[in-house]
Amino acid sequence: MSPKPRQTAYILPVRGQIVSGFGELNPTGYRERGLRLSVAENAALVAPADGIVTFAGRYRSFGNIIIIEHGGGWSSLITNVERLGVEKGARVRQGDRIGQAGSEAPEIMVELRRKLLPASERVRMCAQSALDFSWMDQVDTEHGVFITAEGLLMYLQPEESMA
Repeated sequence: MSPKPRQTAYILPVRGQIVSGFGELNPTGYRERGLRLSVAENAALVAPADGIVTFAGRYRSFGNIIIIEHGGGWSSLITNVERLGVEKGARVRQGDRIGQAGSEAPEIMVELRRKLLPASERVRMCAQSALDFSWMDQVDTEHGVFITAEGLLMYLQPEESMA
């Protein structure tokens, strides 16, 4: 039996020219939270690391997005995906094809994220994705509640984040 190939630390989901990097202002005036890459037309997108797809679909002006949970609190967000090659719940290995870039001036945004909240018995994880609203039925408001989307809050409109 041959040994399992060793996964490298992290790879970009596609090769391309860096348009803007972490912390730089993007064309819409927001600070980048990852890398924006100009890529070849119809370029194949691959999983940057092993993980489970927790979201794959259209999301607001980001086009199709893919979120992959890698374990240990790490996740990847890939936006502007023209064609999805995976579905929510799929297990992916580093380098597996997960989608395709577009054909007209394609740019892909990739963010590597780390869970921000420390481990605590007072903190309860209710959903794997802020786009999954099933957690709302689990919230007990009797003693107060603090809800965070750990970085995805920036993608919500003010009326969706304030109650």
